Parts: sequence; structure tokens; C-alpha cells
Amino acid sequence: MQRVGSLKEGFLSFENLYAAYKKAYRGTKSYQSYAFAFNADQELLLIQRELMAGSYNPGDYSYFTIYEPKKRTISVA
Repeated sequence: MQRVGSLKEGFLSFENLYAAYKKAYRGTKSYQSYAFAFNADQELLLIQRELMAGSYNPGDYSYFTIYEPKKRTISVA
């Protein structure tokens, strides 16, 4: 199989980023997700510009422990 052209344009299109955001947003109830949702257009455009420039750095992970059915540490981006 041979790839023709760059995948970057399709991958970093606003429509693709918005679809990924909607998929990730489902089921979230945190303050940060509401704050992002309030300015989703501007935030996604900023992320798109950073990804295209190669300067995007993801934030730190937060960790919490659940005990059912067994003790596990969960990492959340």
C-alpha cells in the first residue's frame, strides 16, 4: 500500500479535531471540561495551530485510586 500526500491536513482539520473533542467530552462532568466547552471553538483553533507548528505540549496527568472491584490507580490526562 502506498500513501499519497500528507495525512497531516486531514488529521489536523478543524472538523476532525471537533469530532474528537465531542467524543472525548461525552460523560465528563468536571469544571475544566465545562470551561473548555464554553470556548471550544477558540480552544480547538489554538490546539490546531500548536499542533501544526509542532509546539503542542499536553498537560500533566492527574491520578486517583478506585477500590472496586480491586484497588487500582487511574491516570487522567
